[in-house]
Amino acid sequence: MSEAAEPSTPHAGRMYDYVIGGTHNFQVDRIAAEQFVKLVPSVPLAAQQNRSFLKVAAEWWRRDGIDRVLDLGSGPPTQGHLNEYMPEAQILYTDRDALTVGYGRKILNGHDGHEYLELDVSHTESLGAAVSQEFGDNPRLGIGFIGLSYFFSDEAIRELARTLYSLSAPDSVLAMTLLYATDEETAASLAAEYARVIKSDLYLRAPDELPVLLAPWEVVSSRQVQRYAREGDSLTAEPQDGGLEMHGVFAIHR
Repeated sequence: MSEAAEPSTPHAGRMYDYVIGGTHNFQVDRIAAEQFVKLVPSVPLAAQQNRSFLKVAAEWWRRDGIDRVLDLGSGPPTQGHLNEYMPEAQILYTDRDALTVGYGRKILNGHDGHEYLELDVSHTESLGAAVSQEFGDNPRLGIGFIGLSYFFSDEAIRELARTLYSLSAPDSVLAMTLLYATDEETAASLAAEYARVIKSDLYLRAPDELPVLLAPWEVVSSRQVQRYAREGDSLTAEPQDGGLEMHGVFAIHR
């Protein structure tokens, strides 16, 4: 990424890109990311698992015959993103960061049917208008809510889940990840550091909270991301103990 437009504050999406080995980030993002890694060494592994879960979701959607995808909070569509796994699908990527969207559009140039929209998904009315314009009314969708849930309060997730349910057709499939800490010390340290650097809250929650938060979606699969690993995948089959765990969830519109 060009340093000509170097920002003064770090951005969570670009920090994420850095820790998974991407190049769409700035010095301020790399410094902030390294601070997180020093505090919680398992952050890079969690980020890599998050990106790997995109492949799991893409396989699920393809198997179910879903070829229209709404991806929320996409970040830079660099290595291991949906443009790699579902090149023939109709995909709407979204992000609220204008710089990320601009670079995302450059990356996706030439990918027919792949659009990138600047959108804050917490603005549910704007989200509804975007879905209708891109896919029509009540489409059957694969919805990616990956690497995003821990930036949303419980109330915000409930509202977004209800909105997505009302916008999509039966048999739509929602894929999401959540991040939770295996001990209170790690949770408190990570939340405090995130608030200091990003000036925002971080929400870590347990997997058993999701059926209520995502209603009326029906949770049909919920496990540690490593448990979705298959032979040849970059993920290890066994969980890694580092204070953080990434959990993958699939929910169905019944």
